[in-house]
Amino acid sequence: MNGVIRSICLVAAVVAAATLPGSVLAAPAAFEGLVVTCPGYGQTTVTSPGNGAFAPGFLLDGHDLLIPYRVDYTLSSDGGSVSGSDVKGSPIPLDAITCTFDVTFHIGATAYGLVGSLTAVVRGQP
Repeated sequence: MNGVIRSICLVAAVVAAATLPGSVLAAPAAFEGLVVTCPGYGQTTVTSPGNGAFAPGFLLDGHDLLIPYRVDYTLSSDGGSVSGSDVKGSPIPLDAITCTFDVTFHIGATAYGLVGSLTAVVRGQP
């Protein structure tokens, strides 16, 4: 699982838990991948065995590597929303693309929406 994806999911789980006071929540299932829409790739899934916050991910529909530099997200539910960003400590390359994601998940009876963008560069088969 991509570290950036893991970070977003952790934020989502923490915010979701905070909106359900007094409830005991089981840890949500980890994302096996995140469905993103990227210029030149359309809708695809990003997966990664890496653990770092900016670990590269593989575009599932090929052998290309997605190297993240920035992620912006908004997590929302009936209780409100929270937004955030995570930026790698190096300049974003000029050939970077911006992919978008829009995920809905449930914890208990509450639905959460997670939308945002991932700025990354794509490199060929490693």
